[in-house]
Amino acid sequence: MPGRDARAQIPGDPAQIGELEALAGQPLDPEYRHFLSLTDGLDGFRYTMPLLGCRDWEDPERSRPASVFRDITLETGPLTEVGLPEGTRVFPIYVSAEGSAGVLMLHHGDEALERFWWSSAGDDMFFHTFRDLLACVADGSYSPRHLFD
Repeated sequence: MPGRDARAQIPGDPAQIGELEALAGQPLDPEYRHFLSLTDGLDGFRYTMPLLGCRDWEDPERSRPASVFRDITLETGPLTEVGLPEGTRVFPIYVSAEGSAGVLMLHHGDEALERFWWSSAGDDMFFHTFRDLLACVADGSYSPRHLFD
């Protein structure tokens, strides 16, 4: 079986991206969708942790930590406590190895609110777009909104 690096070099095809969107239960952020169509995931997004792609969700060993992170995040309290509307859908696109940090893609129907939530040991940051998230990680050129600014 090819390693993750080899799989990431293969773009996600429209059917795989559609399946991921169905699994997420929300429309994919357009920039995240475009990213997946160019390269299906990225190892080393933040240190050694991957930015998940379509094929990662086909591998229970790779997707389990992300699902656990999402479930724990949802169990810790209502999303309204972090300023998100009731009924907001969340889907993990990144999680650290120890499960203490992750990025959730959000869908809430409010264009004024952010689409990505980075939660890490009490430091919650929000990003409007996937591009904003990448800019913050890559070179710090985007300053996210922090929950407790």
